[in-house]
Amino acid sequence: MRDVVMPTGITQLPSNLGQSNHGKLKAIQWHSMFAYLIPLLILELYIIDVDNIVPESNRGQTLLNISYLCQCTNIVCAKKVSENDAKLFEMFYKKYTETLKTIFPEAKINPNHHYALHLGQQLRQWGPLYQVAEFHGEQLVGVLQQYFLSTNMVLGVVAQMDKTMMLRFNQLQWLTGSNTIYEEILDQNDPKETGSQKNIRNLIELEETEYENLLSYVKLTSPSTQDHRNLPHPKGSLVLHPYVTPKLRMQVSEYVLVSVLKPNNCVQYKESGQTLYGLVQQIFEFKQPNGRHEVVFLINPINNLFPKDLQSPSKWFRYILFLLKVVVGQIDDEFLYLAPKCVCSTAAYRLLSSNVFGIPEGGIILQPYDYDSQLELLT
Repeated sequence: MRDVVMPTGITQLPSNLGQSNHGKLKAIQWHSMFAYLIPLLILELYIIDVDNIVPESNRGQTLLNISYLCQCTNIVCAKKVSENDAKLFEMFYKKYTETLKTIFPEAKINPNHHYALHLGQQLRQWGPLYQVAEFHGEQLVGVLQQYFLSTNMVLGVVAQMDKTMMLRFNQLQWLTGSNTIYEEILDQNDPKETGSQKNIRNLIELEETEYENLLSYVKLTSPSTQDHRNLPHPKGSLVLHPYVTPKLRMQVSEYVLVSVLKPNNCVQYKESGQTLYGLVQQIFEFKQPNGRHEVVFLINPINNLFPKDLQSPSKWFRYILFLLKVVVGQIDDEFLYLAPKCVCSTAAYRLLSSNVFGIPEGGIILQPYDYDSQLELLT
């Protein structure tokens, strides 16, 4: 569990999870466990050979049972849903209960199992159920409980504080439900310079390979850009200089913060209509030949090794990846420059040991932090 990297915004689980002294998990922590932690860990525990999964076996049924539940969790907590999502939820939840009875014939159907049968209908009528969730309200209930348990206050004093406490807790609930607070905190810790002093003292010179890749990147939008090494330059030439300013992080959008270091250094991005993934190695700010400043990410692409393929011997492994909403890939040794506008979200991930799932080295398993119901499948 310590190897799992979760981006900012995902509620962390107790480090002593599984021990009795960590207390009862909150609803948002249960979500983190079934949406991110279990999908990133369960496969290595249950799968030895990706080409040899027997779905009828007890091991196969157990893995499918967990995967169906994770898929249902992703659909219910998605921020946008469709009629197809409602149908998929009903289908996968039925499969979850069927595999549950196969694994545990003596298992009883509890009221919560019955209540969950109505979630498909609620998705159709109400849309995304995340909008009616009370995660942030429940968090404040826990804060209140801790407060009153730790305070020996007389009833009269409590009554006098009711109005003030209600006002403050409403304000706190609004703040905890808004990720923009992270941006304000980061802005305070990372003041921006202005004018001619901006970032000058932090300039570094790119290595030749990095410069050549940046030149190729710039030429995509400005084909006439000149290499600074090709002297002499005609008057009026657009020359790309090799100096950049490294940055530790960048707020790509209101809810997406990308950084060079963990936990926000794995990204999902769009390129030529495809959804791709990469690990951020550097964030550079550089000056375009036209004088405009631009920020780029230097990333190692992650190759998806198990896209959808119904004819592959590993088709059951690929199906389980779809249910868990995870990607198993290999980190490329090459690097490329990526525009921040291409980034869709960050991703939770775990680096794999050598030869796990048949990957010699550089293996990684990841899950986008995007609140979509399913992965966009590559074929």
